[in-house]
Amino acid sequence: MADYAAALALDARVARLSLLASEYRAALASSNGAALRRRTAELDARLEAAASLAEQGLEAVTDPRDRVLAAPLVAAARRWPALLRQARAERLAPARRSDAAARALGAAEAEVARALDAYRRSRNGWVLVGGLPEDPGPAAFLSSRRVLEQAEARLGRRLPAGPGGDGPDLRGARQAIESNLERARTAAEEVEPARRPVARAWAEAQGRALRALLDLASAGEPDRLRLSLAYQAAKVEALEAGAEWARITADRGSGR
Repeated sequence: MADYAAALALDARVARLSLLASEYRAALASSNGAALRRRTAELDARLEAAASLAEQGLEAVTDPRDRVLAAPLVAAARRWPALLRQARAERLAPARRSDAAARALGAAEAEVARALDAYRRSRNGWVLVGGLPEDPGPAAFLSSRRVLEQAEARLGRRLPAGPGGDGPDLRGARQAIESNLERARTAAEEVEPARRPVARAWAEAQGRALRALLDLASAGEPDRLRLSLAYQAAKVEALEAGAEWARITADRGSGR
């Protein structure tokens, strides 16, 4: 269980780094000159801090089989800050004769996406040991969490869609999700005090992530970037809450 908690914590840290990289990308696409310098100067420091936290998260991953996939993921993600700065310099260059940095950035993003997918898929086959049996309240919360994560995966597979508002399928999905979110919020209140705040935080963040995905499924182009960033931000918070749940659970199982 401790290995699983470390893996989730690393996943969350890489996701936060990815969110910041997406915000930087959005600034590169929509700003120039002094406005671009101002916006990205603030992001530079946050990106470096997030990259350092990802490296620290890798140090906590001790299972050799997990490290085989975690190490290349962090190495690829660690390139983001430098590549983004190079892409900014390229965009700000008076002549703008080259797009080599932008192309290298695109290749790095694809590499991170592949490594992250492999890292997450590897956890599907894990058998968790060392945890204590769950009481009915936490068990109900975990069941609701699985249902909502499955709903998120289904929505993700149908994107990108296009404008046109909620059709019957989306309306049905929205109603089912809201119903399941209410079940998760109710179940979170039945979790023991140590994990209850984390359960509440997860349900709230996952709700925002799912609503952003639902809106993305019918959004026009002008709104897609804003909604994509909103989804990423909410998903980072859900991943962080899930990692904290796993950490507390692992500590509980070890008697800490």
